[in-house]
Amino acid sequence: MNMSKRSFLKLGMGGTAALFLAPMLRPRSLFAAPVVLAPDYLESRTHSYWMKLSHNNGLESRATRRTVGAVLRNLGIVQGAGRGQAFAGVFDQAVDRAFQRHLLTGEKPGTLLGLVQWLYDEFILPEHGPEAGSILYAVLLSLLRGRDGSAAGSGVHGMYLNYRAAAVRHKDAYRMTEDPKELLEARRTRQTQRLEWQQALLARAQVYALRKEQLNRQYPLDAELLAGWDIQQVVMRVVAPRLHITHVGDQVRVAWEGPAQLQKAPTVRGPWTDVAQDSPAVFDIQLSKQFFRTVQPEPLIGLP
Repeated sequence: MNMSKRSFLKLGMGGTAALFLAPMLRPRSLFAAPVVLAPDYLESRTHSYWMKLSHNNGLESRATRRTVGAVLRNLGIVQGAGRGQAFAGVFDQAVDRAFQRHLLTGEKPGTLLGLVQWLYDEFILPEHGPEAGSILYAVLLSLLRGRDGSAAGSGVHGMYLNYRAAAVRHKDAYRMTEDPKELLEARRTRQTQRLEWQQALLARAQVYALRKEQLNRQYPLDAELLAGWDIQQVVMRVVAPRLHITHVGDQVRVAWEGPAQLQKAPTVRGPWTDVAQDSPAVFDIQLSKQFFRTVQPEPLIGLP
C-alpha cells in the first residue's frame, strides 16, 4: 500500500486509556479509514452472531450494523501492543455468549448502541474490567466522531468539527502563504483544537468505561454517522508471529519472523514487559521462570 505522508494514519493502543485515544485523533483520522479485516472475518461465527443480534427490522441498515461490528472488533485488535492485542478474543467471547443467551431467552437489544451496552454490562466488564471498556468505547466514539445521542456527545462532536476545520486550514496554509509566522499560528491552532478534542473524547470514553453513564439505547445509527469507513476490501490478517523456542544448555532461545515486539512475564497473566532484543533473543533460564509472547507493531492504515 503506497501512501504519502499526509495520507496515512497510525493507530496505536497501549495499556492505558490515554494511549488508547491519542493516536486516533490526529488530523489524518478525521476522515475515517478502511477497516483492516482478517480474510475470513466476514464469514466468521462472530460476524454472523453480531448481525443476528443487531437485526432490528430496518431501524439500522445492514451495512451500518456490519460496519460497527467490524470496526469495534477489528480496530480493537489492531491497536498494537498491550491489552489491545487481546481485545478481539474479548469481543468474540462476549458476542458468542450474548448470542447463546439470546437463543435461550429471546433477549436481544433493539439498537446497535443497546447491543454495545449489553455486551459491556453483561459480558465484558464483569470479566475484563474497565480497561477493556476503554478500548470498546474509545473505538466506538472515534467511529461516531463523538456523537452518541447525548448532549455531551454533541459537544464533543462540535470540538471534532472545530478540529477538522483547523486541520484543513493548516493544510491549506502551505498553499496560500510562505510566511513562517502564519504557518506557525495555523499549526498551533490545529494543535490546540486537537488537544481539546482528545481530552473531551477521552473523558467521554472513560465515563462509559467506568459505567458512570450508559449509551443511549434509543439512538439509531445511520450511514451518515459512519461516512468514510470502508470494510469491503480485505487487506491483511493481523496476527502475532509464531514463537520458536529452543533450549541450549542453561539458556533458552526465542526466535520469530517478521516485525513484532517480544514481551516476557513471570506468569501467563503478566505483567508483560517489552524485551529489548531482536530475533533470536537469548535468556538464562536458571534465573526465573519466564513466559513469552509477541505483539504486532502499530500498523499503518490508509485513508480514503
